[in-house]
Amino acid sequence: MNLLQSIFRGGESRGRYPESLIGAAIERAVEGTDTRLRLLPGYRKRLRVPVIQAIDQVVGLVDAIPAPLVAGRREYGKDPRLSAVGTPSNPAT
Repeated sequence: MNLLQSIFRGGESRGRYPESLIGAAIERAVEGTDTRLRLLPGYRKRLRVPVIQAIDQVVGLVDAIPAPLVAGRREYGKDPRLSAVGTPSNPAT
């Protein structure tokens, strides 16, 4: 489940991202809000911390996604989450 973590972190600790990622995220934020922000002197510097916090938040959310649930016939009796869904129908033979 650490796909985005591996992309964003590149093996570094949390909050340590490649400058290219931070720069691209800043520009995406500006594009998605108001491109006139580029007229402000130092807009990249002012957006750096909030953008890094947003990346940290996304990485945390992705890391919190649970692993996939195997939903085979044998698992229905073993996993209460599947039992709550119902009993699998008999396969046509």
